[in-house]
Amino acid sequence: MIKILVTGCSSGFGEDIAKRLLEDKNNFVIITMRNAESRDHAFKALNHDNLKVLSLDITKKQERDNVAQYVRDELNGELDILINNAGLGFYGAFELTSEQELRDHLEVNFFATAIMIQKFLPFIRKSSAKHKKIINISSMLGQVGMPLSATYSASKHALEGLVEGLHYELAPLGIDVTTICPGRHRTNFMSNISWASLEDKDNVYKVQEENLKNLMSKFTNGKEIPLSNVSKKIITIMKSKKSPSRVYVGSDAISFYLLRKLLPFNLFMGTIKNLYKRIILKRMSYENI
Repeated sequence: MIKILVTGCSSGFGEDIAKRLLEDKNNFVIITMRNAESRDHAFKALNHDNLKVLSLDITKKQERDNVAQYVRDELNGELDILINNAGLGFYGAFELTSEQELRDHLEVNFFATAIMIQKFLPFIRKSSAKHKKIINISSMLGQVGMPLSATYSASKHALEGLVEGLHYELAPLGIDVTTICPGRHRTNFMSNISWASLEDKDNVYKVQEENLKNLMSKFTNGKEIPLSNVSKKIITIMKSKKSPSRVYVGSDAISFYLLRKLLPFNLFMGTIKNLYKRIILKRMSYENI
């Protein structure tokens, strides 16, 4: 029996990952999310014996402790796979981002996720499973910064730096650490995005924000890209003997990766700037960009 803990399962990638993992009767899946009571029935309706649903806000120490206690008491202190999916989207001009918003966002996407790895790592080390894995859901914005996403990109860059270091650090212990970088998929991510709250008194960022929101709306209503792309990739990684430190999912994520890898840095930056001018900065004067 493979013992798996997944965070952020109330919707989107997390929900799809959890349900697909439960299709294999050799998996025991601990499904976690904030306010699990509101979604508990959706998973229990699957009539699956190898399932435990627990409440977990990854920023709250007591709730992390409760999940860890469950692993100690019910799984003999062993965990084979940790999938860190919980996270928040945040957009808006950095100048208009309050200090509290900056701290709160980094707390969820980086600090709390890092603490989850640190807290459950001893259980993974004790595992006797053939393949021991820590899999983290990031974003292509963890590799490429974009306008009005500096705070979000910073949180994902920080996570990817941590994960890359752990990929090498934990390899001698037989633990694979991997980051999944999805491109655009139709999740409820767009509807759950928070925006910088400070007032734009000089209307400096209004056009950029309007254009970005319009672009996001087109993504939301555009061609559906199945969530299963990510879930299937995770299952492949789980079963593989050795996992890469980073995996890109989706044509846009792969395209950005190839551009950054193959182009000289200045040419890459020029390409991205031209893209921003056409999509985000239209109707603006951008001579200094």
